[in-house]
Amino acid sequence: MFATVIPAIRTPRTVGGFDYVIPADQTVGVGDLVQIPFRNVVKVGIVHSIQEDPPKGIPKCKELLGRYADLRMRPQSLQLLEALAKRSFCSLPSVLHAWLGQLPKKPETIQASKPVTGTQMTSETRFDADPETALLRDVMVLSKSPLRILIIVPWAGRASRIATQLNASVLTSQSAMGARFKAWSTFVQGASNVLVTTRLGAWLSTEADIVLLNEPENDDHKQDELSPRFDARWITEAAQQFGIPVRQYGTTPPLRTFTNPTLPTRIPTLEPDLIGIDIHRADWSDIPGLQNRTVIEIERAIKAKRPISMIHPIHGDRAALRCSDCSWQASCSRCGASLHLQQQKLLCKRCNQHDTMSPVCPVCRGTDLSKSRPGRERMESALARYKPAPIQIHSIGSWNTAKIPEKGLIVLSDLSLFVGSTEDLRKQEQRIIHGRRLATEALRTQSTLVVQADSSLLTAYKSWLKTEGCELAMREELKERALFRLPPAWRLVKIIIRGNEGHVKRQKSLLEQRLQPNDPFILNGPYEVQHVPNSRAQRFILHLSAPQGTPLKTIEYVLEPLMRTDVLLDLDPIAFFE
Repeated sequence: MFATVIPAIRTPRTVGGFDYVIPADQTVGVGDLVQIPFRNVVKVGIVHSIQEDPPKGIPKCKELLGRYADLRMRPQSLQLLEALAKRSFCSLPSVLHAWLGQLPKKPETIQASKPVTGTQMTSETRFDADPETALLRDVMVLSKSPLRILIIVPWAGRASRIATQLNASVLTSQSAMGARFKAWSTFVQGASNVLVTTRLGAWLSTEADIVLLNEPENDDHKQDELSPRFDARWITEAAQQFGIPVRQYGTTPPLRTFTNPTLPTRIPTLEPDLIGIDIHRADWSDIPGLQNRTVIEIERAIKAKRPISMIHPIHGDRAALRCSDCSWQASCSRCGASLHLQQQKLLCKRCNQHDTMSPVCPVCRGTDLSKSRPGRERMESALARYKPAPIQIHSIGSWNTAKIPEKGLIVLSDLSLFVGSTEDLRKQEQRIIHGRRLATEALRTQSTLVVQADSSLLTAYKSWLKTEGCELAMREELKERALFRLPPAWRLVKIIIRGNEGHVKRQKSLLEQRLQPNDPFILNGPYEVQHVPNSRAQRFILHLSAPQGTPLKTIEYVLEPLMRTDVLLDLDPIAFFE
């Protein structure tokens, strides 16, 4: 007997499986993890198929070394492996390598539990004012049965917190090799029936009896830095097609949901204890970045001994080094971006360049270089007067993973900067989603929410918290996307090409030869990726756009000339920059 095995290694996208002889004294089935000899080393792979006849053209095949940890994957996992390799334009071995990660050489064999059969669970999409509590409530009910429950959340911090609450296993990028293997292997074997993970463990969806997805609207479910590039939300959708029930718990439907005339569920109205403060009033306090009304709320909370959580988007001491006399502003010597002052050093947040700080303005020789918005360092220094009051200051990234204290005060210093200062064309959608999530956090923790913003933005924000206002804003955003031919109204393929400009133009011409005059495709670029680290080669990006209903096979035909090159192809890009 012969087995075709997919090894867990990085390979070019054209590589598939390798054939091995099954020793007479071994019993191996499709889906088994096995150890194989591969180029003088021992690797782990998964059995893709078994056949009686020897493979043609291969005179002598090596023998399998045996099963690995007595692990067997479901047939649906092989289906998902093939589907994800096709979706991410990567080889089967590369996708399997991303799934399994680094494996122990001498794994512990775990006794498999009897698999659950005949479950009558149904898929469901639910948007709630407190989705995390709704998810935990369902887990408490489901965990009383022998079902294997996979919980997928957007961040490692939240995964650890939920796992602690449920006394469950956790699988994140922060897990060490041994802990990571134990977490997913015991789940596959059924020795543990609840596993909390991030996008890292989304591939286990087909090994679960039910999948619970937290915040489907959150783009942090997308692996957008490494290859293969995949989206945990797409993986759960694929698992659902393979018969695995999936329940989604969110607050705001993703924009692609609004491509349908009717929504699958009602958008919840959020009613937190909200105080909106106009940031453009001439009523600034002596604490940089805060209006007097905001400081009054902080002092009330301190007097009542309530914890305070502040979200301030600006890094360092101040947003920029700017002269109060002539408005000269320090810029990065490498990329020209505005510099942040952080710990008395100038730092470029775009390219990570460090510059020395000038004590005087090089234009007018002025010494007051503080005409700029304050950063967290300066705000923290000013708030030190209230010590030992419990005041936490978060960035727009860290507040998502931090544990916000209950029955406290949450302060957002500037709603306009809540999703960053980068000119992402999806900024409005993200502002709606993040703003509603902040309101959800205030409701969950029973906290008062203070938001500083422009008066018109405050009015819009309050409307986003309501059912009708949120739907109207999202549908308006969808119309604008359609006008500019952007997802989800159109399909967009991001093509990342390594090499110089001449090489990129040659690759682009190969694509143009595939496009016919009447084709609906639009090819834009190349756009050079700016400020890449010295360790990376020069990169350029092409955008291939097509109407939403364009079949994947048609797109694959156009991209076929690039399939044998080392370009990165992404069918699910999550950011579109001007």
